[in-house]
Formats: sequence, C-alpha cells, structure tokens
Amino acid sequence: MDGKNNYEGAANKAKKFYNGLSFKKLNILLGIITLLLVGFGMYFSLQSFSIHSDSFRNFLVFIFALWGMPYIIAFVSARKNGVKVPKKFLFHQICTGIAIALLILLIIASLITSPIFISDDYHDMISMNENGNFEEEVESYENMLIPVVDNALAVKLGDKKLGEDNLGSQFTVNQYSMIHQNGDLYWVGALEYTGLFKWVNNMDTGSPGYVKISATDPSDVEIVKVPMKYIDSAYFGQDMSRKMYLGNIDKYIASSYSFEIDDEGNPYFVKAVYENEFAFVNGLDTVGVIVMSAVTGDSNYYEMGSEPEWLDKVVPPAVVLNQVNYYGEYVHGFWNTIFAKKEIISVTPGYNYIFTN
Repeated sequence: MDGKNNYEGAANKAKKFYNGLSFKKLNILLGIITLLLVGFGMYFSLQSFSIHSDSFRNFLVFIFALWGMPYIIAFVSARKNGVKVPKKFLFHQICTGIAIALLILLIIASLITSPIFISDDYHDMISMNENGNFEEEVESYENMLIPVVDNALAVKLGDKKLGEDNLGSQFTVNQYSMIHQNGDLYWVGALEYTGLFKWVNNMDTGSPGYVKISATDPSDVEIVKVPMKYIDSAYFGQDMSRKMYLGNIDKYIASSYSFEIDDEGNPYFVKAVYENEFAFVNGLDTVGVIVMSAVTGDSNYYEMGSEPEWLDKVVPPAVVLNQVNYYGEYVHGFWNTIFAKKEIISVTPGYNYIFTN
C-alpha cells in the first residue's frame, strides 16, 4: 500500500506541475525570445541566412535547442516522478531531436570533409598549371604596372592632403585600396567620419568624397568631391555593411570590404560572397561579389566571371593565399604533411599588387 500511495503522490505532484505550467505563455515567451534573437542577429550582428555560414548553422542548432528545452525539463521531471511526458510537449520533443540531429550531422560533415580524407580536393581548389609556373599566364613582364607608392606612404600622403584641406578633424581614411584606372594605378580611400557626432552633423549630405593617390607619382594626390551617404563609419540605415546586408541576407557575405571607383570615378563598396565547397562546412571559396554604390546605396550581386570590367578586387587576398597554401601543402596528400613532408611549399607572408595594361 505504501508503494502505491507513494506512486499516487508522485503522480499527483507531476500533474500539479504540468497543470500549473502555462503552456501557452511558455510558447509565447519562446516566440518572443526567438524574434528578439533573430532581430538582434540581423540588425547588430548582420546574421547571414546562408547554410554556408558557420554562424547561421550554429544559430539554427541554438534555436531548435531553445525550443526543445521545455521537453527536456518535462522529461527530467517526468522520469523523476515516474510518469510519462504529456503529449503537449511533442513539438518541443521534435525540436530537441532536430537540434541533436543537426549537431551530429555538422560534426560528421566537418570530419569527413577535413583534409585527412579529401586532401586532393583541397589541393585542387586553386587552378595552376602542371609545373606551378605562372609565367605562361603572362604575355610580357614589360606590360606590368608596379606601384612605387606603397600603402604606408599612401596613408601619409592622404593624411597630409586632409590636413591641407581642413578635413582632418572630421574625416579620416580607414583603409586604401589599389585600383587600376585608365592605364594607371591609384590608391583610393573613402573619407570616413571620425566619430558619431561627425556623422550626425553630416548625415544629410554624407561624406564629401574620397582620396585618390597615384601609385606611380607621389605628387599626384587629390580629394575627389562625391557626396557619399553610405560608408563604413556611418550609423543605422546609412551604415554601408548593414545597407549591403539587408539587400542580400540570403548570401554569405565577407566581413572585409574594398573601396573602388569605376572608370568615371563613381565610388563603390565591394564585398565577396562565399560558399563552402565541401558539404557546406569546409573549403571556403568565392562565388560572387556584391557591389554597392556609396552614393545611392543600391547594390547588385554578380556571379564570378560576370562582374563589371572595371572591378579590380573580386576574390579577397586571404582566400587566394589560403587556397595557394592548400595547393602547396597537400601536393602529396595529408599524411605527407605529417611524416615525409615531401615537396611541400607555402607562400611567404605579405603580397603586392601587379596590374597589366
């Protein structure tokens, strides 16, 4: 009798627990939390909604796990009290199963697409000729344009010009990009706000333009006046990255950017679009590029090979260098990198720009 009474007492406690739990309010709360997380991720973290994005895959697992928590709590309580989990937690049980399945699937995908198993695929990510000799790709070294003004000197020349034009207290250049325009090389950099209040004071008109410095003639430095509202240092709807993201939330967009101008001098911000070649989780490669006007905020996506001819930077250097290292490292497979290390090569740090006419 005592055992039966104890069971009935436990069952009554579990029943009170489930009856006292406002199931509707719980789901409303979870819905609000989910919406807040999605909104926060979109506006502040610029959360990609591409399956190729690591953060999006982790976000999916987290959201399903969040909705599965009520089932886990109910399951633990039910086991403790010797009763079954109520059917009303079926949806939460499914979410728990999906979270676990996704997590296991991602772990397996990461393992089977690691260089241990598919080193040849990593080696072949970049296209090189049989001997690894690029000379056959170049018609003549005499046609190459080699800059004499490096990035460090460009920064100094640009800062000096800003001081001469009394713009240094309000604007700065965060980074310079090397471009090829009308047969010559130039460093160009957008004039960025030096702080929040500088943006507030200029948000109606925008940045006054960009700095343009000849990479072959240090005396050729100018500030090109083109009002630009959508730049990297702006805030809210004028923030360049946010503006570009909101128009392309389904793409895995690079966090870094380059600033370029077309043949007529119109300013644009450029970001690469990535995909993972191996099971969505490994083998990062560039598949396209987003080009956004710094003046209007209008953006266009171009697949590799269809981008405008004036565009100089499509594939970020870091992606290229990474793939070149794959080529040199896995020349004889993965285990060769651990033991024999035969004919392994790697690129030296840094890089320079060379353009051909």
